[in-house]
Amino acid sequence: MRALPAAAAATALPAIALAASNPDAELIALGKQFDTLRAAWLPLWRDMWRLDAEWRGLIEERGLSLDRDSEAWQIHNEVGVTAAMDRADAALLPLEEIGQRILSIKPQTLAGLAVWAKATRSEAVSADAADTPEEEWHHLDWNEERVMRFLAEVERLAGASCAS
Repeated sequence: MRALPAAAAATALPAIALAASNPDAELIALGKQFDTLRAAWLPLWRDMWRLDAEWRGLIEERGLSLDRDSEAWQIHNEVGVTAAMDRADAALLPLEEIGQRILSIKPQTLAGLAVWAKATRSEAVSADAADTPEEEWHHLDWNEERVMRFLAEVERLAGASCAS
């Protein structure tokens, strides 16, 4: 067995200790990556929909049809919707990959279950619903509202458990 270089050992030991003390250390680490990736994706997604609304307003203003007028799609590119979609999609791919990795690991603790809840929200409800503040959940589709409330309770219980 080869010895680890001193720098690698110094970095690995705290991770090994954390893993030994928390069976969901990997899930928790993935959850932090998920949060970072989602925070990078969300403004791109919002910008894409802002530009899409601007584009739809322009084509309506000009009396263009999406089905009949290629000019409508030219405006789509000019407004920047296509580029915004590409940016949002590129940022979404690693977020989805981390989400799938999270959901492939069975949680052992409430903290791990909270990470699962976060990834499940991303998979189970629309991005619009997931981005809706809690005080407006009553405006969501009934199924999405129920899922959002359930997952929020899982996260609340996990947070209370970790704080005590």
